[in-house]
Amino acid sequence: MGKNKKSMELPINLVVTLIIGIVIFGLGMGLFSRFSGAGDETIDDLTDRIKNDIASLECDGTDWICSPAYDIGDGEQKDFTIYFSNKDDVTKEFKVEIINKDPDNNLDGSKGIWKDACGGVVIIYPINTLISLESGYSGSIPFRVITNRIKKSPCSFVTTARLLSPTGREISKTSLIINVE
Repeated sequence: MGKNKKSMELPINLVVTLIIGIVIFGLGMGLFSRFSGAGDETIDDLTDRIKNDIASLECDGTDWICSPAYDIGDGEQKDFTIYFSNKDDVTKEFKVEIINKDPDNNLDGSKGIWKDACGGVVIIYPINTLISLESGYSGSIPFRVITNRIKKSPCSFVTTARLLSPTGREISKTSLIINVE
């Protein structure tokens, strides 16, 4: 009977060790997947920030508002960014306006069809959106460009983006250049 008891202890110890090992392995895999998922999100965020930083390099930092020249193909739809900074000593609110060359074609106040030698270009942007910035900080506002009525390409579509106070007073403006290829 003494031999049977010792022979039973070995399989029980093995099973207990195996269960503990599986639990530790499962906890390790769960922790790894959590860190891996967070890393993927961080990489995507960093990629977006790098793209925006590269685009904003054309802005020298001394202007209140700036927009690099952007490229888009005929029949494409792309999102771009206008950058602005608070050069004042206090926190301020701003809004951005893209000047419509043909106000008769303004659609619902938030998008417009601009016409020039290039043809028709649709620009959609958030209007009357107030953005609060602390002194010395920068911000950005997205806008979407849709090109589907281009007369000739390549060509450049040029208009103006204005930085406004909440009351509508113009603080600064910049050229908005979209090259259609």
